[in-house]
Amino acid sequence: MTHPGRLLTCLALALTAFADEPEQTPIAATFSTPTVVVPHVATLPKIDGMVDDAEWIGAVSLNLLRARRGQLSARPTRYWLCWDKDNLYIAMRSWMRKGERPIQSFRGEGGDPFVVMDDSYEFYFDTGGKLAGGLAAYIQYIGNYAGEKYDAAYLPEVGTRRLSFETGWTPHSRITETPDGRAWEMEVAIPHTSILSPEPFRDGQEIRGLLARNFKAHGSRTASNRQRSSATPQPTPSSS
Repeated sequence: MTHPGRLLTCLALALTAFADEPEQTPIAATFSTPTVVVPHVATLPKIDGMVDDAEWIGAVSLNLLRARRGQLSARPTRYWLCWDKDNLYIAMRSWMRKGERPIQSFRGEGGDPFVVMDDSYEFYFDTGGKLAGGLAAYIQYIGNYAGEKYDAAYLPEVGTRRLSFETGWTPHSRITETPDGRAWEMEVAIPHTSILSPEPFRDGQEIRGLLARNFKAHGSRTASNRQRSSATPQPTPSSS
């Protein structure tokens, strides 16, 4: 996992570039890391699963257009991000096709890694933080419409992950009618401690990460047949 990027003048999400295939030239070698400046907000959005454009007017907005292996995605998804000292706030709006509904086969809310096979959103965050014991780690979170989730801490120094790690997030989702059609909307507040930032978020802090929306291929039983819209030109790191 590569972590290029630079410090910015306010809280920044420096999105990480990965290689498409191990035997190919890493994409990171061909262009600089995308960097997004995430603004601080004094008036916080209401985290209820209904994305009110007026509430998120002070946030940065991103359209995820990159699919797996670098293609242009046919299923764009929009994210908003902002912050205060306690939380990073994220909203998602994912438009749905006529008659479509989110696939949510996994509903136990018990931390099932196979939730990635459902329609889901997926985040990675690396604040440069460490777990108890001093090992550097970054966080992965996958969630579906039903509220099932998978969260884990990855420890690159020892090549493993900690499945017992709990972010404690409470995402809110609903289906809404927008001017552009029906959409799955989701909002979540992410406490700084849940992504291993021990001190409150601050102006100039850098966070490296990934935002993605995974689309379940209808009739498919395998994750390999899903689609992804992503803010980084990569497949994500292996979860094995």
